[in-house]
Amino acid sequence: PAENREGQIMKMKKRELYRAFTKDIKAFGLLVIAVETITYTFSFLMSGIAKKDIFNVIEGKDVTLGIYSLNILILINVMVPLIINCVKQVNSAFVEKWKTKARYNVKSVLLNYVLRESLNPARETDGAVLNYYRNECEDVVNFFLEFYYQVPKIVLSVSILIVMFFINPIFAAVSLFPTALTVFLVKVLGKKIFLYRTNSRKNTKEVTSFLNNFFENTEYFYMIGNRERVISAYERKCQERSKSEIRDRIFDSLLGSISGNSSNMALGIILLIALPFMMNGIFSVGEFVMFGYYYAFLAYLPDAIGNLVKRKKQTNASLERLGFLLQETDGAGSVREKDGYDFSIGAGGGKKMFHAAEKGIVILKGEKSSEALRTLFSVCDRELKDKKCIYVPSEPVLFDDSLLENISMGEGIEDAKMNGILAKTALVEDVKTFEDGLLKRCGKKGENLSGGQRKRVGIARGLYQDADVLFLDGVADRVDSATAKFLVEHVLEEFQGLVVMVFEDGFSQKLDGMVVEV
Repeated sequence: PAENREGQIMKMKKRELYRAFTKDIKAFGLLVIAVETITYTFSFLMSGIAKKDIFNVIEGKDVTLGIYSLNILILINVMVPLIINCVKQVNSAFVEKWKTKARYNVKSVLLNYVLRESLNPARETDGAVLNYYRNECEDVVNFFLEFYYQVPKIVLSVSILIVMFFINPIFAAVSLFPTALTVFLVKVLGKKIFLYRTNSRKNTKEVTSFLNNFFENTEYFYMIGNRERVISAYERKCQERSKSEIRDRIFDSLLGSISGNSSNMALGIILLIALPFMMNGIFSVGEFVMFGYYYAFLAYLPDAIGNLVKRKKQTNASLERLGFLLQETDGAGSVREKDGYDFSIGAGGGKKMFHAAEKGIVILKGEKSSEALRTLFSVCDRELKDKKCIYVPSEPVLFDDSLLENISMGEGIEDAKMNGILAKTALVEDVKTFEDGLLKRCGKKGENLSGGQRKRVGIARGLYQDADVLFLDGVADRVDSATAKFLVEHVLEEFQGLVVMVFEDGFSQKLDGMVVEV
């Protein structure tokens, strides 16, 4: 069934994403966890044994550490836990470094995933996506950090169970009851964990989207009358979000409470069973004290395992919610692939063909020419592995950064190359008029530049990346006829690769290219 197929595809994507998320940070993260785990386990195991030996020395019984000096044993008991605190403080700096790297990794991997897929205009693009994306990414990072918080507790608890097993197997078996109960509950209630987290995120997104829409269109809401309805609508959405978040948090706390209380109940059973043994001399006071001390840490085991499993389910819910970023298209549209690197444009008879590796100019005409250009770019970018394909839209999107950065896009600055491209795109005189020259900030989406300047910066960006195939949506858009003629002579006619473009009739006739009706 289609649903099963989509589920399998999503699982494959998740596995692929998890591998990508941990690339280059896995070894560092494992080292941070290992240092914490080894220090944590050694310190508290040693401290518990030291406590037992102190009472055994007082009772005149054998000791485990082979030390019969109370002063030394007390010193060990006091000093060893300090080791974990010192290491934890030092390690915390590395944890922050790992957290920062993980946060960057997760976000950049998702951005790269989106950029790697075919063009998909249907993806969500409203203002709420930013918050949404940030929250879901943070869930993934918190899942990785959960290993740092829980693995040392799990390893310490397992080590304690091994020590307890050698002292008294019955006590060790009773101690496993809370862990088994918690894992069972998380397994049984897994769907509700997933559902509550999903609903919580969904309602948060709706509230954020509502606010974005409100603040971007305040004037409209001011003029529609009956403004109370706007507030009521917002209140209803907030109430829905509150309900889902409260359920998520209550469920979270409930599982922790059950695991903690079941651990205390198991401890009470063990201590009650231990009393007769202790009265008969089979179970020493030192062992009794050690069991009580160890059980404070053993109580972490069900909670730690439960938290890891629960966090994994919540993170899967976050990735499910991020599905809109992972949508794929088939790369087909008005342009379809045929016979290797040949492409057919349009439908019906008289199809024009061209080879994408040739040098020259292909001009697309017709109502759907811009759509065809975008789809053709998607196909070429995927299929022409040895060619760099660059797309320049009719309205280039600029960042709120310097003109220099918007053209170079982070590549190394080559003065000769930059100057040559500025000359070709008729930007030299414009740059001279800017007080900061190439360091002039373009503003949000290039609002500090004119439409013609933004267009030429977009073309300059494409040329700076040394494209083999340049997809250009309208050279003459937003520029005067003299500038358009200049761009034709210095950009199109001098370009060493293939130009596929949408162009106005008046100029397309002057170009020696293949005109294709779309």
